[in-house]
Amino acid sequence: MDGPGALLALTLGAGSCAAVEGTALLPVPAGAVDVVRRGTVEAPSVEYLVREPYPATGTIEFLMRTMAGRGWTLIAVEGFAPSPWPEPGGVGPHSAATHTWNARWRNGKGRQAAFWLDYRCPMEASRMHSIWLRVRGGILSAASVRRLESDERIRRERECTAARAAGPPADASCGK
Repeated sequence: MDGPGALLALTLGAGSCAAVEGTALLPVPAGAVDVVRRGTVEAPSVEYLVREPYPATGTIEFLMRTMAGRGWTLIAVEGFAPSPWPEPGGVGPHSAATHTWNARWRNGKGRQAAFWLDYRCPMEASRMHSIWLRVRGGILSAASVRRLESDERIRRERECTAARAAGPPADASCGK
């Protein structure tokens, strides 16, 4: 599995399934159901469902406001888009996400947190949309942050190489 989902699987896979200290740092809105807290003190995580139609403006606003109120600064956000990676299961509630959103924050201590939101709409072509939003979030381990930063450097290098090959002057930030 590639993309942010792979990083989340890596982060969520660590530790026990019992609730741990530190997961209270991860916001859960009122009305969330099937809340599962897991991970380790180093990398706590949370997963839950929210009943909210696409495009989840209430949940996104809640996460933005709550994370900022807790001292986290937004460092990256990708708006809703078709899911770029397949997920295991294939059908039913475990079918591939049809719309995904993710964001990352950094706190004053340099720690990073991330949230991934997705809808699974197997009947999208028939204009039937899911009203259940799956939310997954976690405070990233140091290893996960290093992997994200490495992936970002590689992505940027590829973009710069492609820009140079296309002929016009490359972005001034290329090579930095």
